Amino acid sequence: MEGFDESQIESQFALRPLLLADIPGLRKLQNESFPIEYTSKYYEGLFEGPHVNLVIVHRNTGQVLGGLTTRIEQSGSSLFGLFRVEKTAYIMTICVDKSCKRKGFASRMLELMLDSLRSQGCLSVSLHVLTTNTAALSLYEKYGFSKRGLVRGHYFINGLHRDAVFMEHVFSHRNNSLWRVFSCQ
Repeated sequence: MEGFDESQIESQFALRPLLLADIPGLRKLQNESFPIEYTSKYYEGLFEGPHVNLVIVHRNTGQVLGGLTTRIEQSGSSLFGLFRVEKTAYIMTICVDKSCKRKGFASRMLELMLDSLRSQGCLSVSLHVLTTNTAALSLYEKYGFSKRGLVRGHYFINGLHRDAVFMEHVFSHRNNSLWRVFSCQ
């Protein structure tokens, strides 16, 4: 990991699942990071349904220095009378305190999130990012996200509509589904 060596990370910071007690710190960090204020309903929803929500906290102070929130969506499909559930995920937010930017915190959270979603059988994970956020675009591409399209006016920030890039990471196990049982291989 860039920025800190492993011993510093393990001794000073904890990367772990989001707890209810972390919400005030996550809210503060998100308010500082995004030009959008999230509602109380958003924060309550972080604990409903399947999700992977992570924080990086300082071990001594408990300060939330990074946060990543996702939701996992399930949909069903059938083939020849057989039904299966497909899971995909959506990254709602990822942010890092400005004092910790470019030190590998976002990478660390993305790695753990991707591993967790893969192990839960998700087929893909997607997100939207401002077209002007070149650092985030580069980070997502580094972790295998591909640009899938431009969404005009996706964000409404300070009275202006702003465009977003829609990106997706497709897990390699996608082709190893139950449907292969019925193939002629």
